[in-house]
Amino acid sequence: LARPAWLLHRFMAGKKGTRAVAPVQDVTQQPPGGWPVVQAGTQTAGFFFSWSVALRLSLALLLTLPILVLMLPLLLIETLLLAALILMTLKSYLNSFLLESDWYTKILLLSYKKILFSHSRPTARSHMLVEHLAPKRPLLTNYIAYALNIRVPLKSEEDFTGARAATAARGFSLSRWIEENLHKLPMSVSSERFKAGEDPVRYVMERIGDAYPTVTTVYREKLTDEALTQLCFFGLGAHRLYRARTLSSPTEVVDSGDFVVRTNFLADLPVREGLDSYGGDAYFDETTWRIKKIVRKLPRQQPWESEELTYRPGDPEWEYVKFVFRSSLFSLVTLVDHLFAVHMQVGNACVLASRQYLGPDHPVRRFLAPFQFKTISVNDNARNNLINPQSMGPRNFAFTDKGTDLAWSVASEYTPSGAELRAVFGDDQASYLRLVLDYGAYVEFLKKHGGVDTPYRRQTLQLWNIMKNFVNSFLSQYYPTAEELARDSEVRCFVYTLLHELAFTTTNGLVPDPAENV
Repeated sequence: LARPAWLLHRFMAGKKGTRAVAPVQDVTQQPPGGWPVVQAGTQTAGFFFSWSVALRLSLALLLTLPILVLMLPLLLIETLLLAALILMTLKSYLNSFLLESDWYTKILLLSYKKILFSHSRPTARSHMLVEHLAPKRPLLTNYIAYALNIRVPLKSEEDFTGARAATAARGFSLSRWIEENLHKLPMSVSSERFKAGEDPVRYVMERIGDAYPTVTTVYREKLTDEALTQLCFFGLGAHRLYRARTLSSPTEVVDSGDFVVRTNFLADLPVREGLDSYGGDAYFDETTWRIKKIVRKLPRQQPWESEELTYRPGDPEWEYVKFVFRSSLFSLVTLVDHLFAVHMQVGNACVLASRQYLGPDHPVRRFLAPFQFKTISVNDNARNNLINPQSMGPRNFAFTDKGTDLAWSVASEYTPSGAELRAVFGDDQASYLRLVLDYGAYVEFLKKHGGVDTPYRRQTLQLWNIMKNFVNSFLSQYYPTAEELARDSEVRCFVYTLLHELAFTTTNGLVPDPAENV
């Protein structure tokens, strides 16, 4: 390599020559009569073109080429050996903990720990600067993996990042590529059961270690019949508690009868081999609220067959059937009510509509911005790590991949808070839409017609009214009347887009055609 380097040096520092250049003007001293007269001249140049030098450079490259050809395989071999060493080290490390888990679970846990322990608490002064609100524009989105028309904005579209950071984030990112493809790693399934007396919670806590969340609420017991009443009237199932007799029309009144929390519509969804099916409708006494029975639907063996088994307190399989019901309720609320309805539907639709049609100076956009802080990042993370096939979500549910697909496809039909009453209202779409969008009207309808007046409903109605008064107080500062608000073109586009995203989440739609109800 010394010879070509020497030739290149000779080429760059070869015989100096002269060439005509633009005249140089010295303006350090200005005579009284004005700027000095500039005379054309020449300057010494340190670079020139010569055919002989070009020939020497070409010869140097030809001499160097064989050496490069010999070195490239060596460099390639070294690179491959280094990559193999890194992979072997990574494999050895990943195999040193969580021995029962696969690589996906281990890498995800390490990633979560990094986020958890490097996280800083955001503040309005440092993380929500008004000048960093992004302009309104179409957002880059990805569809979720399953049978729904849901587009989730990419994490790079997050608000409050500033124009330069947002532009840089739209480019290729290795960490993002890994996150998008991590779920494609092989999935391992263990059929090993917990031993008698073994504590599953302690088992998980010992393996997750310092990433296990702080326990702030301690339940004295979780398995008794009284605990099941607590769960369904005041806990995870309170928003799914109805009278056992269903309404058939919006004028009908059902003010008596047992209460029920239903999960039997999950029974026909296929589950992985070795796992039991979901399902179970829990019935509670209308006066004492004590559990009376659980009716469990069994998976259909034939399309025309439907079998249900009734279990009561004291039956030999009572404790196991309660376990199945609790697991079904938890999976239903996690997948349908939380992941689908809260994140992928309402939160996602609202952020899409506001970011695309409300400018950064619009009062409604500024009002919504703190409540939508990091919504895009959270939903994009959920799409990758809770929704994608073989990601953490499907791994935690018993469904097969087809079962998960079917569960997502019918999620909107079993979403509470109004959507379950669509068949009751029939052609009266305006009244139905009002219940979907006005929680206060929905609670009052349940109380008057459905016989549901529980502490949960009364307390959530109080919270709704507080929020509604807060929103109205803010809007009245900019729009003294509802008519003025309706005349705002950006608000109209926002509302129409919001309803459109809700209506066309699925083929049958959560709400009626928004064009008829804007």
